[in-house]
Amino acid sequence: MLVSGGECGSSGDGKSGARPLPALPPGWYKGVALARPEEPADIVTLAQPIAVPAAWAGRATVTPSRQHSGLTLERWLRFSRDQQILMIANEMNRARQLLAPEDVELRGQSYERVLRLVDLTVAAQSKPTFRRELLRWRDLVAEMYITSETDRAGFDEAFLCLLRFTRDAAKQIPELFPGR
Repeated sequence: MLVSGGECGSSGDGKSGARPLPALPPGWYKGVALARPEEPADIVTLAQPIAVPAAWAGRATVTPSRQHSGLTLERWLRFSRDQQILMIANEMNRARQLLAPEDVELRGQSYERVLRLVDLTVAAQSKPTFRRELLRWRDLVAEMYITSETDRAGFDEAFLCLLRFTRDAAKQIPELFPGR
């Protein structure tokens, strides 16, 4: 879900204590992407600052998905990093099957689920370098989510990048991308 205005780390409820978002170029929109603001703060504390062109501000809202809606950080922590990346890859594979122009809505729902699982994975990480790279990858998916055009080559590159995060996930590359 996208909450306008804000500060990095803000829960959207007016309580602050976090640092302000950095200055953005003219014509850009400030916001805070929240994993699930309706969950208690002790379960989900992730709030990533985002910046998108102002023209995208109305399209950038994420509606809650029913799949994974009950998945808490506590439950997500029970899975290994390999399992977490493979579950994200599973959702990406679903989105891959929906790259046709008429599948825009279903593809968007897949991207929402991917973003939800990535947010949980980021919140579960104690290793800052892995978290940083996963957040960079999340930006790619967020861009694909708000872009109405489908770019098969760009999607495949983002998917391959995700699969290279762990050894177990990388084992899926020959099956999903023969010849690579």
